[in-house]
Amino acid sequence: LNVTNPAQAQTLRGVEGGARTVCFDPLGQYVAVIGGDGALRVFDVDSGAQSAHRADLVGSRPDPNSAPMMRMEWSPDGQLLAVPNEQGQVLLVGRGAGWTVTRRLNSFANSSAPAAKDLPATVARFSPCGQYLLHACGRQLMLWEL
Repeated sequence: LNVTNPAQAQTLRGVEGGARTVCFDPLGQYVAVIGGDGALRVFDVDSGAQSAHRADLVGSRPDPNSAPMMRMEWSPDGQLLAVPNEQGQVLLVGRGAGWTVTRRLNSFANSSAPAAKDLPATVARFSPCGQYLLHACGRQLMLWEL
């Protein structure tokens, strides 16, 4: 991918309903996208080929225009992708084969408020050292030690 010459830019195909969030892998190999359909797609930067499609992680809404913007992020070492979802969780997805969920951070697991479980997680940010993850859901901020 030649980013200095826009004429050589690639079009990443397969994202449905617009993008809710995008992020580059810190190792420079992948771009991750959550589309309006709620699916996570991971594309190879060099070829533009789709390396992963996970429709079961984020969740979708009947009207994609009502879906909140989200911010997912790669861990500093590039081994985990923190993916916020519609159920108020952040899913830590392992890099590579299978792109499997290695851990679920559930902000409302012990909440007695029924409405709280319906709030989407909107932001997931790693600390620079990768030891902590900050997670925003509704008006709450949770700091997780990994």
